[in-house]
Amino acid sequence: MISTAEFVAQADAKDEDGMNGDLWLLEQLGDTALGFAQTTEIAQGESSASFGTRSGEDKVAIGSRILKRVERELNVLLCGDGDEEREDRERLGLSGDALIGIITTALTTGLSVGPQASAIIAALLVRRLVQPTTDELCVYWGERLR
Repeated sequence: MISTAEFVAQADAKDEDGMNGDLWLLEQLGDTALGFAQTTEIAQGESSASFGTRSGEDKVAIGSRILKRVERELNVLLCGDGDEEREDRERLGLSGDALIGIITTALTTGLSVGPQASAIIAALLVRRLVQPTTDELCVYWGERLR
C-alpha cells in the first residue's frame, strides 16, 4: 500500500504527462473496490474467477459509479430536509448554530470585534448570506444529480 502523498504525486504526474489524472484516479478507485470485493469473495470461500482481469475502462466505470453514489449521499446529508439529515448535520457541527459560533469566534479572536457585536454580525451573515447561498447551491446540486 502506498502513502497518500505518493498517491497524489502519481496523480499529478499523470496530469503532467498529458494523461487525464481524473480518469487515472477513477481507475485507482475502481481497482481498490474490485480488490476489496475480490478479497471479500475469497474470504467467503467463493471463486475469484468472476473478477478475472479487469480493463482500465471497467475500473474507471466502477470508480465513477462509486463517486456518483458518494456525491448523492453527500447531497442528501448536506441538503436533505429530513429530521435524520438535520441531526446528522448537527452531530458533524454543520448546523446554522454551529456556523454562527464559528463566525463569532473568528470575528472576536481574528478581528477583535466585541463578543456581543460578533454574535449579531455572525447571525446576520448566516441568515442573510450563508443560508440563501447554501439553499441555491443545494437546488443547483440536486438538479445536476437528476
